[in-house]
Amino acid sequence: MKTKASHTPGPWKCPIETDRQVSDKGRLNLFVSRDTADEPTIAVVQSTRNEVSYEEAESNARLIASAPELLEAAKQAVTNLSGAMEFKSPTVRAAIAFLNAAIAKAEGGAR
Repeated sequence: MKTKASHTPGPWKCPIETDRQVSDKGRLNLFVSRDTADEPTIAVVQSTRNEVSYEEAESNARLIASAPELLEAAKQAVTNLSGAMEFKSPTVRAAIAFLNAAIAKAEGGAR
């Protein structure tokens, strides 16, 4: 039986303007950390212009930094939609299934 994965509590941040390093070889490093002072790095997004554009790497870092809030929003949406199950439309059921799959993936469950 799989156990539920736990993650570093949010909110997370990736201040592109201040936590950005470009090496002498052109490798961009963006750092994602908790949104409090002196927190350790959670993730590093790296790129060279040959791999992924700097702009795409910045977008990836912002997406990673928003993960805790997106997970909470998905859970709240499932709760809200499940409470309205009297509608039982195929669209609502599909939305709940999609959200549950994304939540499970984020928490280390079925993929």
